[in-house]
Amino acid sequence: MSPEGGVRRGLLPLALRVREPAALRYVIPLPGARPPLSLNDRGHWRPKAKRAAELRETVAWHARALRIPTGVDRIMVALYYVPADRRTRDADNLVATLKPCIDALTGKGLARGWPCHPVIADDDPGSVAWAPPIILEPDGCPRYWLEVTIPTPVTTDSTPGGDTHVVQGR
Repeated sequence: MSPEGGVRRGLLPLALRVREPAALRYVIPLPGARPPLSLNDRGHWRPKAKRAAELRETVAWHARALRIPTGVDRIMVALYYVPADRRTRDADNLVATLKPCIDALTGKGLARGWPCHPVIADDDPGSVAWAPPIILEPDGCPRYWLEVTIPTPVTTDSTPGGDTHVVQGR
């Protein structure tokens, strides 16, 4: 299911929670028409730090509103961007926007006084899998959003007769 499915003119709803057979997927719309940070930013550190803090706060509040579970072992995160025009863009530059989003989902932000929703304890490679940001084709409505996927554990149960079957999401 695409995040913009069924919404007029491709606008994202306030937030979206989707239950898939083997995962919980949360879509967090991010403010503005374009990502606020880029690896190519050349400027004073203070305005960049302010934009990163605003982004962390937005992601934390949306994560709370969606009731994303806390204390999870592993998550997958992806950033999607629909630009306003067809100019060539480098997806790697959007990693600067993705990092504060991931920081908002970790418990380490609490120690630093950042607004966060501690979905995971740390953002190490064992806890967070992230893909390079994905730039989609323009459709006249520039926007960007974060997708957080929590894989649900698949366990096996044995019945008294010795049969084994797979149980999703236990």
